[in-house]
Amino acid sequence: MSRSLFRVVSTGMAQWTVRPEALWIAAGLLAACAILVSTPKGWAADFVIAQKGLEFSKTDMSIQSGDTVIFNNNDGVLHNITIRNSGDDGTSDLGIQRPNTSVSYKFKNVGIYAVVCSIHPNMRLKIIVK
Repeated sequence: MSRSLFRVVSTGMAQWTVRPEALWIAAGLLAACAILVSTPKGWAADFVIAQKGLEFSKTDMSIQSGDTVIFNNNDGVLHNITIRNSGDDGTSDLGIQRPNTSVSYKFKNVGIYAVVCSIHPNMRLKIIVK
């Protein structure tokens, strides 16, 4: 037998009373909504950097650990992204990137990263990962 969470008490005028179970359900739903709204830092984000005119669209940026940077080659020439961490992570070479293509890199560790095009060494980007 199922019970309604709400009941109408008739005293000449309709009145609603709420059973305690309904309050617990409402409290749980509110808590779940609060968690979803208040924790955007826990979600990884994607950032786009354009390569055009033999330069990056930014010279420096800050992101969170776990975020991904997408490098769009909007130039008519090849590029080759190299990422160096000031810490112990070494160097990552993203390979030759043809015009009108994208490559991405997920920054997993906190640190300061130097991003350079190994073909055009004047193309530089500093990424701070918090």
